[in-house]
Amino acid sequence: LNEINNHSNSIRVYNYNGNINKSLEILSECEIIVATRFHAMILGLLLGKVVLPISYSEKTINVLQDINFKGTCLDIRNLNSIKLEDIDFSYKLDIKDVIEKSQKQFLKLDEVLKN
Repeated sequence: LNEINNHSNSIRVYNYNGNINKSLEILSECEIIVATRFHAMILGLLLGKVVLPISYSEKTINVLQDINFKGTCLDIRNLNSIKLEDIDFSYKLDIKDVIEKSQKQFLKLDEVLKN
């Protein structure tokens, strides 16, 4: 955090304190969301932001693959191999079709349960 603050006055850190409305407001104002948590990544994508996921688990990586995310994803287990110039700070994924498809995920289960 100290390194970030020394290099840029355009980066703002917000720590969630329980006020979900304030958090969503701040996220909606962001240009880029560096998402170190799974749900931060999902919220950033839903808000149509540039998202730089920093993955700590296969869950995050698998979801990004499932939705065909082509932006940069950093793996916390391999951070030393990342070069700043290799990070794409412009990629936005339109997830409208993912949202549409997600509405159908339980159709077969609904059919089975109704019978």
